Amino acid sequence: RTQSNFDIVHAIFEAYKTGFTRETLSDKSGISKYTISKLETADANPSLNTLQKLAEAMGKKLHIEFQPL
Repeated sequence: RTQSNFDIVHAIFEAYKTGFTRETLSDKSGISKYTISKLETADANPSLNTLQKLAEAMGKKLHIEFQPL
């Protein structure tokens, strides 16, 4: 699991703190509850399209950058 996986998990749980549920994230994003569940446990390798849908559903902007190792 990478830092990116944990960033996704963190973003999802922050959304839950503001009133989102797995069902509302699924409804707003069009991502299945099963996939959101896999994202919550960092057991998924989401596409950029999935990440964009998730970000939009949470009212966030997706930002990806390359950083030196």
